[in-house]
Amino acid sequence: MLFPRGVLADGVLVPQIEQALSEIGLTIRLPNGEFPSSALHPALAGLDDNVMADVPIPVVIRVGAAGPAVVDAWAALQQIRARVSSPNTRFERISLEHLLVGTNYGGVPTWSPHDVRPSSFGSPYRLMPVAFRGTGPVRQPTPPNGRRVVAAVLDTGLVRHPLFGNAAPGSGLPSGGFVREFTTSANAIAQQNKYLNGLTPTNILLNIWEAPVYGDVLTEEIGRATGHCCFISGLIHQGAPDADVLVTRVMQTDNICREADLLLALWLIVARVTAAQKPGGNISEIVDIVSLSLGGYVESTSTKASNLRTVIMDLTGRGVLVVAAAGNDATTREFYPAALATEPNPWPGQRVLGVGALNPDDTTAWFSNAGPNITIEATGACMISTFPPDVKGSHGTGRRTESGGRQTADPDKFSGAWAMGSGTSYAVAHVVARAADLLSKDPTITTVDAASMRTRAINVVQQLP
Repeated sequence: MLFPRGVLADGVLVPQIEQALSEIGLTIRLPNGEFPSSALHPALAGLDDNVMADVPIPVVIRVGAAGPAVVDAWAALQQIRARVSSPNTRFERISLEHLLVGTNYGGVPTWSPHDVRPSSFGSPYRLMPVAFRGTGPVRQPTPPNGRRVVAAVLDTGLVRHPLFGNAAPGSGLPSGGFVREFTTSANAIAQQNKYLNGLTPTNILLNIWEAPVYGDVLTEEIGRATGHCCFISGLIHQGAPDADVLVTRVMQTDNICREADLLLALWLIVARVTAAQKPGGNISEIVDIVSLSLGGYVESTSTKASNLRTVIMDLTGRGVLVVAAAGNDATTREFYPAALATEPNPWPGQRVLGVGALNPDDTTAWFSNAGPNITIEATGACMISTFPPDVKGSHGTGRRTESGGRQTADPDKFSGAWAMGSGTSYAVAHVVARAADLLSKDPTITTVDAASMRTRAINVVQQLP
């Protein structure tokens, strides 16, 4: 479950929660008998106390001392809501920790190996390697208006690619490349994952580099989200070559993102922007856009993704443009965080942009969600972009001669380092690139106070198609 820090630090409220849970045989105490710590990562220390109280901390529900019990987080949440009342305004934001998914085509949350639905092997939307022999985007050596626009991509992490210019994992990135590492976020998420490991089963995100390639090592099926961040970064670079892409890893290559990891990364962006906006702050640390090609459906309309709403409202209040994918299930069911685009409540700054996908002929893509999830549509089907060149799956060629001299194209081998893919994920990248390009040309780009950034974000959205 997720507990806002202001709840865990409440010495009156926490014992009441513990008493309520004990009635159904559960506890939030650690194995050593202590309550979970309300300590936050040091990088969040620059935020004021009121903001830090909003940051959620993952809390493990365990069997209590009284003996056997069914560990059910939803039952625990209902028990807390039924048995505890508190004037603490953050009490209502105690919630489940949701599993979110990436929004490349393949169904959300429908599972199917190799990113295709079982009956659609011949679908025009499937992931395919392509050969590209053009030159890369032309990037000006110095920013045209004093600083580079920064788009933060919270996704599957970094990979090696010729267009990025980065070296092997662990050796850092070249100073002249357009991709930057958000190492503070990577380290904080690793620290959070190590803490949870042993308390609950989880895959651990230990660094910023994407791994593994395969969703199933035995069959060498390529992970559903393998190359997801690489593809998105390449699309942004194609449309906005003068912008920088700030990468952090919040998602596994099996397409799953734990909400706690995403929230921590978003709050660290809040802290980064806050520090840069202070007098004497480093304006090169500003984040102008946050790209979220992931999301999920919440379990109850009363939940309304409250923790995501809180941090995203804070970001937009500081002038950061948040762009989120609408999902790929051809449904109008609310998909968060994109569904925050049509929140009826007052909203600080530019609202979230919920992005649906278009086909290359500008018709709506078959898979794209609709309704409250969408405020803008952009091309997201049959897109061509960068892909990890060392990826090779087990699908293999359709035909091959005995002599080995002739064969059909291998749809699972990406040594050409480019691919065709589809999804509202890539429609997001299209919108992010367009917005970044417009911001790069704005003469006020070096003015980074919150009010100026809010105005810029609103103006840019009005210019989007």
